[in-house]
Amino acid sequence: MGAFSGQVVVVLAVILGIAVLAILHSLATGVRNDTYLHDLRLRVSLLRKEQLERLQRLAERATSQPRTASHPPTQPPQRKAA
Repeated sequence: MGAFSGQVVVVLAVILGIAVLAILHSLATGVRNDTYLHDLRLRVSLLRKEQLERLQRLAERATSQPRTASHPPTQPPQRKAA
């Protein structure tokens, strides 16, 4: 097998360098996506917790306050005859 010329070696080194950079880029993109997904799941978890606490406070407030009529009476008040 013959030796490669200097130009072929340079071309192969450039191709190898590009391939290594492409692999590193793919790995970095995967790590970034995993980090983003983790942060998103954490944010959703915190929002769910806050929503649950808010609903529990509303439920406690609703049970501790006396009920009042929230709608008008079914019959209008009687008018005085003139």
